[in-house]
Parts: sequence; structure tokens; C-alpha cells
Amino acid sequence: MLGETLIVLSQLAVAAGMITAKKLVGKMDPLVAAFAFTAVGAIALAPVLLFRPVTIPGEAVGLIVVAGVLMQAVWAVLNFYGLSLISASNAAAFALSYQVFAIGLAIAFLGEQLTLKFVAGAAIMAIGALVILL
Repeated sequence: MLGETLIVLSQLAVAAGMITAKKLVGKMDPLVAAFAFTAVGAIALAPVLLFRPVTIPGEAVGLIVVAGVLMQAVWAVLNFYGLSLISASNAAAFALSYQVFAIGLAIAFLGEQLTLKFVAGAAIMAIGALVILL
């Protein structure tokens, strides 16, 4: 249950960040905001490295690069530009789509199993997003 709790708390942080980012993109170029967001996040995480040993296996370097580019650079730029064009509440509804993509990609690339629970959850999320947007 700890893993689930941490994920829910991370989503609370994302929601608060989205509201803050929406205010930010009204004050500056979304590309600059995305860069600042990513840089500040990296600086905020840096002290953690002082308190724990860091070992990066060679085979992890490529995965770190891909995840960093996709989850920080690409996500930040697309998200900040998107927020500059639509409301935060509409952005939140569209943000739910990542879960459907994550399930599909986990099945395709990690060999995870598609279960009825996942299908039902994805359908409920899609319907919920449509209800919010209509």
C-alpha cells in the first residue's frame, strides 16, 4: 500500500504544479518556463545525492537518458505550451490520458498482462475525461 500512497501523493504534487505552471505560462514564454521548471527540479533533487551512495550501472545510462528526455524535456515543453493554450481544468482532464498510454506501453514493452481491471479502469478514465470536456 505504500507504493500506491506514494503515487497518489505524487499526483497531488503534479496537480499543484499544474496550477502553478498555468499561472507561470501567463507571465513568460512557455519554453523558458519549461526549462526553468526542469532546472529547478534538478537542483531541488541534487541534495539527495549527498546523503546516499550513487551507483549508476552502465546498462541504466541509456534508460536514464530516454526517460529524462521524455519525462522532463518533452513533457515539460508540450505541457507548458498546452497550458498556455487551454485552462488548467481541461489540461487535467487530458493529463488522465497518460494512464491509458502507460498501460498500453507497459503491455507492449514490459510484457505486463492486460486484465479486465485495467480495461475497465481505462474506460472509466476515458469516459470521465469526456464528461469533463463536454
